[in-house]
Amino acid sequence: MGQASEGWHFLGRLEDAPSGGRLHGQVEGRYVTVLQHDGRLYCLDSVCFHAGGPLGLGDIEELPGGHSCLKCPWHYYFVSLESGEKWYQGTVAGPDGKLLPGPWKSVGQRQRTHRVEQRPDGIYVQLNLEGSLASDEYAHKHECGLRIQTGHLRLSPQHLHAANGAEGSRPPRVGSPRGERMGSPRSSPPASPRFSGEGEDCWPEDLPSPALHGLRHSSMGSGGTQL
Repeated sequence: MGQASEGWHFLGRLEDAPSGGRLHGQVEGRYVTVLQHDGRLYCLDSVCFHAGGPLGLGDIEELPGGHSCLKCPWHYYFVSLESGEKWYQGTVAGPDGKLLPGPWKSVGQRQRTHRVEQRPDGIYVQLNLEGSLASDEYAHKHECGLRIQTGHLRLSPQHLHAANGAEGSRPPRVGSPRGERMGSPRSSPPASPRFSGEGEDCWPEDLPSPALHGLRHSSMGSGGTQL
């Protein structure tokens, strides 16, 4: 992926991106997204820490308190552009005992963010690999990166066949909360986990009477693909 100098990798030029706002690429095999928001550059892992969703394709939303977040198109998780924290809206009990929307809270960093610089010839990225974070699980997954590359939230058999190459080898199915290797790759979003306490989640099979929720589809551009 471009030239590397003291850990800095050339990713591309924002002005060359088809939608003018984002660059998606691989740095040392890791899928990353660079975007500009309110005049500032941000870089973070493209693939959502939760279930391998296409976070890099999500819309930017402003939360109370001035937190600019990417909203993952799969399960609508809010991830801070600056810190990689996951934000969620808590609940409070009303006068009648019913739960009402409460303040927004952070559960801490889940998504890895990276250093990014604008130079005369384009955008450069330096990976930040300190410690261990949840997004590491999916950061190198081929099928997850393919969603970012194509801009498709669901992968068609044609996408998968073209990506798997003439040899016909297929990557393991991703997005499983258990991490099992499955017989075929996932082409659509997994069921969303159910809320379980302070902003964290557990999967339906971990709970009695599981209720799987339908997914809405949002329309968005993928930005400049450098893959």
